[in-house]
Amino acid sequence: MIEWAGRFGQMAQKPDGKKRGLFFTLIVTAVSVVFGGTALCLCGPVVYAAALKTEVTLKSGEITVEEVTVRDTAAPVLTTVEGPVSVPVGETVKAEDLISSVEDSSGVVITFSNGKAEYTADAPGDEVLTVVAADEAGNRTVARVSVHFYIDDREAPVISGVADAVLQVGEPFDPLEGVSVQDNVTTDVSVVCEPAVVDTSQQGTLTLTYTACDEAGNRTEETCRVLVYERTAGTGDGRFGIFWDTAGKANQPYLVTVNRILNTVTVYGLDDDSQYTVPVKAFICSTGTATPLGTYTTTERLRWHELQQNCFGQYCIRITGHIMFHSVPYFTYGDPSTLEYEEYNKLGEAASLGCIRLTVEDEKWLYENCPDGFVTVIYDDEWTPGPLGKPEAAQIDVTNEELRGWDPTDPDPNNPWRTS
Repeated sequence: MIEWAGRFGQMAQKPDGKKRGLFFTLIVTAVSVVFGGTALCLCGPVVYAAALKTEVTLKSGEITVEEVTVRDTAAPVLTTVEGPVSVPVGETVKAEDLISSVEDSSGVVITFSNGKAEYTADAPGDEVLTVVAADEAGNRTVARVSVHFYIDDREAPVISGVADAVLQVGEPFDPLEGVSVQDNVTTDVSVVCEPAVVDTSQQGTLTLTYTACDEAGNRTEETCRVLVYERTAGTGDGRFGIFWDTAGKANQPYLVTVNRILNTVTVYGLDDDSQYTVPVKAFICSTGTATPLGTYTTTERLRWHELQQNCFGQYCIRITGHIMFHSVPYFTYGDPSTLEYEEYNKLGEAASLGCIRLTVEDEKWLYENCPDGFVTVIYDDEWTPGPLGKPEAAQIDVTNEELRGWDPTDPDPNNPWRTS
């Protein structure tokens, strides 16, 4: 017998000679059963297709079922990912990646509407991609997913033209003048300055912060300082704020300043108004924690002089008390071949016990060109060494016994540096 509950199956031979079925369950939409040439149609939902040939025995007699056909007409059930999906331009997106789940009784192939399994965008923008899921019976389900294609930009904009500025009190200043920004992708990036307005009515220092951000969120920042002074020295890029009285002292060709923090000496000459605002020379030096701040008038000079801790200096000029301009120390009085070479290599940093150390060449220039009584100003400025910058000094190879005892700049004719 056959029980119609959607079950069909291969028949098995029993001892009584009649065939019995080993049934499996099919859920079908159309079954064609042929009884002696007469067709009978049955209906129901489908899961998959099958075609069977067998014999069955009914109570009314033995009937041969020549063919049972089950057809799959149910399309796959799809669930798409939540859009919009963000994908970098140039990166391949697969159709199957846009589907979070699929339900079907047979194998399913997922493609885009053009039949391809992958898609690559060549330009940024928003698109709606059509995804098609087809099962083995040819049933199709179509779904659409929004995709945002973007340029994978990880490079921040570049801000140009940001630089420190030195102004006199009351001088107008536009913080965005000469400032520009460029980005490798975004064409309309703008730069913002904070604060947007610079007050130059009073002397002081102000820090400006410039920022720019592109469409990808890449952000860059640059800072600079605006220094406002009562008086300035130099012009253009060499302009420099002056902290001291520029009147100097009558009948002196130069005024000498020492930036204690950045270990730089700057020599100023007279301008057309007889003020010491014209930078002439800059020297690298070594100051110390005991170097005093203030304005002084030099008193005496000594070709060689004993310094502290049993060492000696050349071309010494007294600034105040025991504080002097002098060369890097020597171990032996009057012997320029006994340089403390390790101390020489410290020029440009704080290393003295309070005096101002210079190379022999620079100290000799002060000794010969600045008469007794010239004004010296010692001040602190951590930002700018001076209008002429900070020179560099040659380094001595401490393993070179022939050269290391001499200052490389010493004009002494016996100096081996002159012929090395």
